Amino acid sequence: MGYKIVVFGKSKKIAFLMKGNTCECEKGLRAVDNLIKKRLWAIMKRLADAGYINNDEIFKYVGNGIWEFKPDSIRVYCFFDDDLVICTHCAAKQKQRRTKIEIKKACGLRNQYLEKKGD
Repeated sequence: MGYKIVVFGKSKKIAFLMKGNTCECEKGLRAVDNLIKKRLWAIMKRLADAGYINNDEIFKYVGNGIWEFKPDSIRVYCFFDDDLVICTHCAAKQKQRRTKIEIKKACGLRNQYLEKKGD
């Protein structure tokens, strides 16, 4: 399990998690409106340059070491690995119950990544 860097910044790099040749983030973003994608890239660039975002309305800690980018009606889940921010997957904004499922999925993907990294 690897990653593909999609945003380079002064402080951090943003990457999409890869499982072989597939990337769940890219798959999920194909169906998203271009305006929302532009907002997402702007938030990612801001985090990559500054190293942090103090606005819970666009970037929020959701628990268990998982954060989410919130550019409108989608959520892109991620975690930190030193100067990397690794995005695991994205999902449409849902009710609280569904969010817990997505966080659990992101934790599982993070754990798989860290296991492979340790090899």
